Amino acid sequence: MTMIRAAVLATALLSQSFVASAEMFGRDGSDRTEGYSGGRGLITYSGQTGMFLNPTSGTANAGDISLQSCALIFDIGGETVVSHAVLATVGATDWLELGVYGIGVYGVPTGDGMPGDHGLSGASRSMGAGQGNVRLRLLKDEGVLPEVSIGGMFRAGDAYLRQEQLFVAASKGFDLDPEGVVRGVRFHLGFRQLWQDPDVKERNGSIAYGGIDVGLPHDLHLVGEVSGKDDVYDRTPFSVGLQWRDARGYGASLAFVRSDDWGQDAAYIGIGFNF
Repeated sequence: MTMIRAAVLATALLSQSFVASAEMFGRDGSDRTEGYSGGRGLITYSGQTGMFLNPTSGTANAGDISLQSCALIFDIGGETVVSHAVLATVGATDWLELGVYGIGVYGVPTGDGMPGDHGLSGASRSMGAGQGNVRLRLLKDEGVLPEVSIGGMFRAGDAYLRQEQLFVAASKGFDLDPEGVVRGVRFHLGFRQLWQDPDVKERNGSIAYGGIDVGLPHDLHLVGEVSGKDDVYDRTPFSVGLQWRDARGYGASLAFVRSDDWGQDAAYIGIGFNF
């Protein structure tokens, strides 16, 4: 409960900080939801935007620049571990999105084959990596057709975090009552092919995943997802939580997740804004 309260407080404080920073640097407060939006989400732990763990099919609008950050807080062997990540994306066109992602993990236990044994040189309880992202939208969510995108993520750094992924994601949204409690719903499906460092993690994997996004008043979205574990993970990864996607481009996330990378139950917080 203490961890959840701390995550809620941190989300609120970070939200105010990011809004103030965006205004200080001259960002306008105009509505940024005009036109097509599709299945865009917020920063995920995999490094693309989407739900909380998995990427979705939505791409940024042409010319939009997004800066986002997230943190995952969990325990390993009685030790509190904090994983912090930052993401920058740009809409090169309405259908092509490029991004860079950096991740650091702090307080990782060492010894007896624990993940911390594969950390930064000279910093045995920390590890880090950098990642490049690309996502290409093939279809818009129009008529009977779903939105469909393909993409890739290449991560280099400490051995435990190194991986490459290719993915395909699809989504279909349905408008319900624009003035009601449930404004709309969007269904997500996807598939990720994952390659990992064979010296540290035993297997590569083919991961199917699905999720649902329920639109609520005040730009809130109730989001849930679940992933297959193939032979890669010991426990089935999933998440459930809230995303706040403000019409002016601000965003925040708060969720309970079972991480795929770590297999632990964790608190997840995220924050960001679009220029």
